[in-house]
Amino acid sequence: MKQFVNHIDHVAWVSHLETLEENAAQLSIISGVRFEPFEREEWGIVGYFSPKSGIEIVAPMERETEFNVKFKERLQTSGEGVWGVIMGVRNLDQEADRLAAHGFALGPVMQGDSRDPWYDKVRLSERVVGTRMNCQFVVGDIRYSDDAIDYVDVG
Repeated sequence: MKQFVNHIDHVAWVSHLETLEENAAQLSIISGVRFEPFEREEWGIVGYFSPKSGIEIVAPMERETEFNVKFKERLQTSGEGVWGVIMGVRNLDQEADRLAAHGFALGPVMQGDSRDPWYDKVRLSERVVGTRMNCQFVVGDIRYSDDAIDYVDVG
């Protein structure tokens, strides 16, 4: 498996639940890739993700959870848009220790799951660092199978 290290892995948008499918369809047309739907009832979110494009779209479910409250707050204050950037790191635990030494209090681990439609191609563990420049900054140990992302040699 391969991973991005000290490089932006993907970008996450937040969407209202009512416009989630429309937003995913539009971003699919714009990016030229297919999005996989996902649902995490325990987190109170649904969304779409495309490893090929590096785009994730998340919508909070109606029922409020400790996890989805940050998405609800963002929608109330700023509406739909870019919620956060996810920076790839080699080792999430070591990165969390490094950031803690600098005074950052990271959120809990968000772990990929076998229910995710991309699980055979993407394994991930992520933690929210916090808001920087009006955007959530997230670090993640995210590993991709060789066929998960299209790379071409333009040599």
